[in-house]
Amino acid sequence: MPGAVSVGAIPDYLIASRDVGNASLVSDTFTDVNGTSLDLHTPNASPGTAWVEYSGTWEIQGNEVTQTGGAAVHRVAAIDAGASDVDVTVTFVTIVGADAGLVVRVTDDNNHYMLQILATTFAFYKKEAGAFTLLASASATIANGDVVMVRASGNNLAAFQNEVERVTAVDATFPTQTRHGIRQYSGANSMDSFLIEPAAV
Repeated sequence: MPGAVSVGAIPDYLIASRDVGNASLVSDTFTDVNGTSLDLHTPNASPGTAWVEYSGTWEIQGNEVTQTGGAAVHRVAAIDAGASDVDVTVTFVTIVGADAGLVVRVTDDNNHYMLQILATTFAFYKKEAGAFTLLASASATIANGDVVMVRASGNNLAAFQNEVERVTAVDATFPTQTRHGIRQYSGANSMDSFLIEPAAV
């Protein structure tokens, strides 16, 4: 199993694991001037769409994205990939001690699926009309530099840490939404090497 990877580029093992022809829908190494707001930042590649900060204040620092608000509040930023069945990958440069993760099939701040990552837990939640429902959770220990991927395929959700599947869930509430992205609730964390691809089959 690969360990932590260097930041600034999409990990080779994730690219190599995809079927031939599965081109990236969105990729972003968050290379920009310090202090640039995420919604004003241009990704490396996207279908002509921009990041949307649904909640919180997100900005670029040291060619990584971070959430700068201090209070413990659920914060979400996402980008339209033009597809609902996707693999969403990010490198958590720093995450130890934080409550952070990924979101998929985002309608808005109050309606989406989310992967919550805590120190020793990976958990899938559905947020519908502002209310959280736990779908599944499992024990897993996160470390700075870990690469995390969420796969949304049909009604199936799966989370991987450094290629190892950690937790799965099944739900049919949000079948067609095409925005996916990042989340944070509390603690300091930064992310790099964001990638959205068609869900591998």
